[in-house]
Amino acid sequence: MRMGAEIAQAMNELAFDELDAPVGRLHTAPTSHPFAPVLERAMLIDTSQIVDAVRGVIAGTPPVPDHWYAGGGKIEATAPVASAVVPEKVQNPAPIEKAAPVGSGEPITMPFGDLTVSEGKLIKWLKAVGDRVKAGELVAEIETDKAVVEIEAPLGGVISAIEQPVGAMVPMGGRIGAIEPGA
Repeated sequence: MRMGAEIAQAMNELAFDELDAPVGRLHTAPTSHPFAPVLERAMLIDTSQIVDAVRGVIAGTPPVPDHWYAGGGKIEATAPVASAVVPEKVQNPAPIEKAAPVGSGEPITMPFGDLTVSEGKLIKWLKAVGDRVKAGELVAEIETDKAVVEIEAPLGGVISAIEQPVGAMVPMGGRIGAIEPGA
């Protein structure tokens, strides 16, 4: 997050006169980072938000963070800049392809913690392939340098894959398994 801000500021400082559109910053809401996978996914920026922000920057109206409105005042977005010459690919971006998942279904992932934790050791599976789970039910435990993190099922269904064995080191955001929704 901070690296992106530094890059944006460097672009403003070093290449402002060369820009065809204003620099926009897109980031999560100013809230504490939840450990529950369902809440984490709701807080993180997704592909559609990135595409909308890119289109806004190209149109000359960069994203304005919601918290700027918290004081009750209204901040107007910048006026659109003169239309920039933008290649067709950028104006109508193709859907971003995701890497092929290891297992089918919704991924079960290691949640992101604070910035000082980058990985954790999978210490226990509480469920097995074929087990039915409810959304929010505990499925595994991962130990980091700071705590044991309980991994919850992101949705209800059946465990369709266990992709990491007990003892595996899992990076933050890394897949450990999958759930077939509603199966």
